[in-house]
Amino acid sequence: MFIHRFLFRTILISLLLAACGDSGDTAKFDEAFLGKNIQAPTTPSGLTVSSASETQINLTWTASTDNVAVTGYNVYRGTDVIKTVSGVTTSDTGLSPVTQYCYQVSALDAAGNESAKSTQACATTASDTTKPTQPTGMTASVVSRTQLDLSWAASTDNVGVTGYKIYRGGVFLENSTTTTASDTGLTKGTQYCYQVSALDANNNESSQSAQACATTTNFTPLVDTGQTTVYAAGDDASFTIDPPSYTDNGNGTITDNVTGLLWQKQDDGTTCTWDAANTYCAGLSLTGTGWRVPTRRELMSIVDYGKYSPSINGTYFPNTQSSWYWSSTTYASNTTYAWNVYFGNGYVYVNYKTSTGYVRCVR
Repeated sequence: MFIHRFLFRTILISLLLAACGDSGDTAKFDEAFLGKNIQAPTTPSGLTVSSASETQINLTWTASTDNVAVTGYNVYRGTDVIKTVSGVTTSDTGLSPVTQYCYQVSALDAAGNESAKSTQACATTASDTTKPTQPTGMTASVVSRTQLDLSWAASTDNVGVTGYKIYRGGVFLENSTTTTASDTGLTKGTQYCYQVSALDANNNESSQSAQACATTTNFTPLVDTGQTTVYAAGDDASFTIDPPSYTDNGNGTITDNVTGLLWQKQDDGTTCTWDAANTYCAGLSLTGTGWRVPTRRELMSIVDYGKYSPSINGTYFPNTQSSWYWSSTTYASNTTYAWNVYFGNGYVYVNYKTSTGYVRCVR
């Protein structure tokens, strides 16, 4: 019995030494006796990377070996695995121009063993010299006597379109980050022609689009009264033709987008005679000269009959007095009178020119 045990122990030790070697390699023991493959492939070598374009880098390396078989490779950009491939070449795309990227690769086998990462290799993408495509579908449409709207189809680029340059009559007008724009402050009854070009982040500019032209209207539309509540069938609020629309220019002026008139945002809060009102507006230098007292109809165009005390859009015309405002229109029946608009309720009547009222200038 003792001999059998001694013999079994001798045989077992001999088998262990044969499988693991004198160093006691437990991995080989597991492979030999437990059927487990825990041996990682060799580390990939010879990794080289090169820039293929503004947005692509190509990678290649020498194949690894494994005690069973290499099944693929993990490709690292920085510390992140960006892909797993079966061969020894690949490409990394969608990159940014003139940017350095660094890579490593590791080998994999079927048991999920991963080798150590290769030596790092870096490359810088090329500079972007590709222009965006030419914008198409350029249109210009009439909005009012002082405004035209522009639109066009989006361009494409190998990296990305960042904006557009708008030209009027061959001269640069403004930049846009969208495919629409408005040109305001124009002259009534005048033709304007436009083109656009596309830009990318490297300031590559496409060729200009086909030209589109439009002519501003030669008339001043009548502005709706501002009423939006229907009090009876067929009243003002039952119809929408030219609803009031304003733009705060951020410089003390308001643009009426329907009539094209430029208004003083706030009056000076003091009353004066009709002659003094004309003198005040003529001397006003708010963003330029050319200011005047509005005509009766111009002044009536900013009355909002949907509001009361004051009857005006207070967002665009703050601190308006619920009182009389001068117009430049003389009363034909008696020239010592001029027409006034009462901004408490929008009432229109005449007053002596020597009486006092407020004034809001226009140009």
